[in-house]
Amino acid sequence: MKKGRAIKVTLYMFIVITLIHIGISMAIPAFRFNSGFSYSTLMEADSPEAKDTAPFPPPMYVAEQRVGMPDNLRVYSFLGSQAQEQFSRWYVARGDFYIMTGGFPFLDGNGVQVEVQSESSMQKRFDLTDRVNPRNVMVMRKIHLNRERGPYKVRIVAKQGAVSGTNTWFAVSEPFVITGKTGELMAVLRIVLSVFAAVTLILGPGLAIRTLLWQNSVFRAAAFIAVPGVLILAICGLICWKEALRINPQYIAAGFSLLILFFCFFVLGIRSASALVSNAEWKVIGIVFIVVLIAAAKGSYSVGPFEEMYGGTISRTLDAGGRPDSRIQYHVVQLAGNGLDPYSRAGSRYFYPWSFSSRTPMGGLTAASLVFLAGGKPPPGMPSQAWAPFDNEGFAVYRIAMIVLSAECLLAMFSVASVLAGERAGIICVLLMALTPFFIHEVYYSWPKLAAAGLVMAALYTVLVKRPRLSGLFLGLGYLFHPMALFSLPVILFVLIAVEKDGSLRDLIYVKYKKIVIDSSFIVITCGLFLFFWEVVNVDSDRQAFFLQYILMSNEKLGAGTLAWVTSRLQSLANTVIPLYLYIHTGGAQEVNSLNGRVPGIIPFCFQYWNTVPFGFGLAALLIFIKKTYDGARVHPVVFTAVVAVPFFAFAVYWGFNVTGLMPEGLHVWVMSVILFMVWAWRPLVVTRGQAIVLSLRGIEVMIMLIAPIWFSMDRRLDEIYFMNDIIMLGVMFGGTALLVRKTLAFSQ
Repeated sequence: MKKGRAIKVTLYMFIVITLIHIGISMAIPAFRFNSGFSYSTLMEADSPEAKDTAPFPPPMYVAEQRVGMPDNLRVYSFLGSQAQEQFSRWYVARGDFYIMTGGFPFLDGNGVQVEVQSESSMQKRFDLTDRVNPRNVMVMRKIHLNRERGPYKVRIVAKQGAVSGTNTWFAVSEPFVITGKTGELMAVLRIVLSVFAAVTLILGPGLAIRTLLWQNSVFRAAAFIAVPGVLILAICGLICWKEALRINPQYIAAGFSLLILFFCFFVLGIRSASALVSNAEWKVIGIVFIVVLIAAAKGSYSVGPFEEMYGGTISRTLDAGGRPDSRIQYHVVQLAGNGLDPYSRAGSRYFYPWSFSSRTPMGGLTAASLVFLAGGKPPPGMPSQAWAPFDNEGFAVYRIAMIVLSAECLLAMFSVASVLAGERAGIICVLLMALTPFFIHEVYYSWPKLAAAGLVMAALYTVLVKRPRLSGLFLGLGYLFHPMALFSLPVILFVLIAVEKDGSLRDLIYVKYKKIVIDSSFIVITCGLFLFFWEVVNVDSDRQAFFLQYILMSNEKLGAGTLAWVTSRLQSLANTVIPLYLYIHTGGAQEVNSLNGRVPGIIPFCFQYWNTVPFGFGLAALLIFIKKTYDGARVHPVVFTAVVAVPFFAFAVYWGFNVTGLMPEGLHVWVMSVILFMVWAWRPLVVTRGQAIVLSLRGIEVMIMLIAPIWFSMDRRLDEIYFMNDIIMLGVMFGGTALLVRKTLAFSQ
């Protein structure tokens, strides 16, 4: 009774917090929110300009200013090869101060230094730390002066000697000190409110609707809890898109959200807690929420790795390398928010060199409603505005929405495992997945592959409970999140045959052959209807046929010959399955470095948690995974071959776009299937204390993946402006991971 009351209180709390989020967002929409700072420029010294030096030039090309950066801060830019040093005026500093830099100040030939002179020392020059080229945004840098008696005279020394070209310019501001911060803790509050709202609006409708269904309804399973909320929010996103030029999308999103909350509140009042959620499901929802908090904290942490793609902007990918996929679904939000045709000149520019049809838009449509609800205004241009923890363009809210959509795949995984081996096995599967470094990375990377994988698991669940004709529906929905869902169709059909084979092979062939053919046809046809729908929507603009060319490619090249094709597949397999092979033999590849060259070794090392099987599952527990999977393969060789071996090697044959590891390219369902197979075949399902300790050690690897690429490639760990934000986010990452470790240890016997 007490537990049921606690569950209800918690659900009421989520509803109330979401209402608070709506109220604050309506009063102070994200596009009006300011989490910047106030400043005062240093006073100019009376000393004359240095002789025989050129003065700083007026601004010719200025980068995107940081959010909150005052417009009247003077910025100077340097464009064109001028090897001669140039000097700013002398300023008076009484302690540490700041400057802004943009462009490419650290290219060979370029340089920015600070010259300092005090009464008690000779004139000295200091290089800037964190030698990262900020490109099209202005990045703040703190200048630490010697701990001598001030005041100091300081000036900036700049040299533009790089080979002339588009990407050689740089900009630098006049020096200043910070006099106050505006809205840092309020930004943290807005992030927290957005997390609660996303969880409530995505999971809430499903929790409420399931109480109105028959007790034996297949849709009462945890696998389907997120489906109603996703569909409602996606429909809301479509309406916002259609009416964006006439009605403020925030009003539409708020109307939908209030209806959802009213419905959830009403159902919560008339139904018992046990009708809403079982104890085991409640534990899984708790794990999902912890994963969401970890990922949201990672996305809200100010500092990124060296040469982070889109670093310093709202659409930063949180990784180095040249993969922009994490922001593709945000372009759908931009289309909806600005009422744009996806094939207009402006709409096509978002996806170039691909097109709107290359990826399916369900993730972006769902996230759009939450972005508009918070008052975000996606820009008509590229999302290259300077980064802030809670930005006014809504990218932070978009990232949170995609995180929740990804993390909820654990609910479907729980349902499948529970059917196979009971609820305890379901919780163990979820805990094993939650501490898998690859999974955590895919949750915070904010692309829709895990959301698609969750719907594949829902399709698998319908087959296991002998409702296979529903399977095509959920495979099709998964396809609308990401086309990779279609790769699981053969596995679904195999499981369908395996479920029907409860007698002899003769019975299967002569008695159930017709049923299997009919059910399989339903699955294929239903799934095909979604493909047909997407083809019709995009008329003559469908670009997904390009992905069929991957099987012909050899490391991104077509027509390279048979030897190159075989070599690329072998190299891809080696990088995927051999520990450290990627780091040692392919560590110089652009995919694990940056578009601008090599990065510190810790970054390609940590890419292995994303790209490779040994690191992706967790090195600490690799032997347990291998041993239990091998034991299961010996007892169930046919199932292992069909569910684990064949899908992996089939994808290895298919994938020819790059050779730096197969994991992120489309093995999300496979990773979940390996864990499900291992737990299903684990007999008896007893996790010893020693095994639990080894499995929980993967929490250390999760933290290495989250912070090591930053802490060991950058001189700064915390942002000067968003210092408290970063402390809080680090605490959430450490604390959330520790909670997952604790829950894993609690399952030992």
